[in-house]
Amino acid sequence: MRIAKLVATNKRILSLQDILNAEDSALEKDREETEALYEQAIKSSVRGGFLADAGLANERFADYLFCAGDEIEAKYRVEQSMKYYSAWGAMKKVDLMKSKWARVLSIVEKSY
Repeated sequence: MRIAKLVATNKRILSLQDILNAEDSALEKDREETEALYEQAIKSSVRGGFLADAGLANERFADYLFCAGDEIEAKYRVEQSMKYYSAWGAMKKVDLMKSKWARVLSIVEKSY
């Protein structure tokens, strides 16, 4: 009972739970639900002030979108992830992401 109370009142645990819910949905291949859950995970992380969690949620969302073939949205999520990691002070992580995602980050969006 004490653990359940802690989970229900700890915003960090709830933020991480939202990320895990999005990851679980990604395995089920329901894109609409998965995207909504990643958005929820990002919002709860940001609202709670958990910059590392916001970076992680955006990074995982980027991976999901890239695998789904949506490189433009994946690029946006990579940029958001790097923004949160940078604000958190994780500059080595930002450097690693720049290297990993170099091709996606170089995509120029077409303006119509």
